[in-house]
Amino acid sequence: MSETALVRALADSWVIEAQWVEDLPVGAGSYHWSAVDRHGTAWFVKADDLGV
Repeated sequence: MSETALVRALADSWVIEAQWVEDLPVGAGSYHWSAVDRHGTAWFVKADDLGV
């Protein structure tokens, strides 16, 4: 998943306006990021590839 797709999904699905995202090399089988929204709130974001 690209950072652009992540930022768009956060805005469209969760109304999180991410100003900054960083890929985190943790876990296995999922995508993980650290994100900060326009209010300075930090988020841990995880997405799975469901192959759909």
